[in-house]
Amino acid sequence: MSLPSRNSPTIKALIEKQKEKERNTIQVRVDILYRHAPFLKGACEHYSRGLDHSAINFPQTNDVVFKLFKAWLYKLHLGDLNATSNVALTNFCYPHMANLLDLYLFADMAKLPLLKNQCIAKYYKFTKATGYIMTPWLSYMWKYTTKEMLIRKFLLDLLTWEMPPLLFETNSKDFPEELRLELLINMGYVIQVARHGTSAIEKSNPLNDLNNYYEKVEKLDA
Repeated sequence: MSLPSRNSPTIKALIEKQKEKERNTIQVRVDILYRHAPFLKGACEHYSRGLDHSAINFPQTNDVVFKLFKAWLYKLHLGDLNATSNVALTNFCYPHMANLLDLYLFADMAKLPLLKNQCIAKYYKFTKATGYIMTPWLSYMWKYTTKEMLIRKFLLDLLTWEMPPLLFETNSKDFPEELRLELLINMGYVIQVARHGTSAIEKSNPLNDLNNYYEKVEKLDA
């Protein structure tokens, strides 16, 4: 497939294949990309400088995650899960949830708060539907995020307030040391709340309002 010219309505995104070493290429409409992901415009113009075609390079983004981003780009909405049965959701929750975490990191790089917020909402929906918390990805997320990022706050609160009692014991190797300390502090707070009864715990759960983990979104052009 030839690369689009400078005057083409599409741009070529160079992506890592998830299961192969070769690069993959995905075409995206330039006007849609620039309108809804304006931060990437500068990256595209920089990468394309001196070339006779328009392209952008994502060396650490796999093709599955970028395809999710592309689908979101055209609709500004992640696909609905209502049509998926709970059985199927449970069987395939791991890759879906892993992709959402990677997509969140991509959205953070691309400065897309709306997509970041939707990733958190969708991830929590998976968690509530399956009862599954992805502890194997905790070290990965703590490595590629900072303490100030809301995804960390979300995951920490998820573990603090909704983690099954035996999960930390059975999967202790999945918890990085920094997270262990933060979790210990949070658990101390929950113990204090628990003294006032079960209803107090339910009312105090910050996950009751996911707005606690959402970033401010500027109005986007339709």
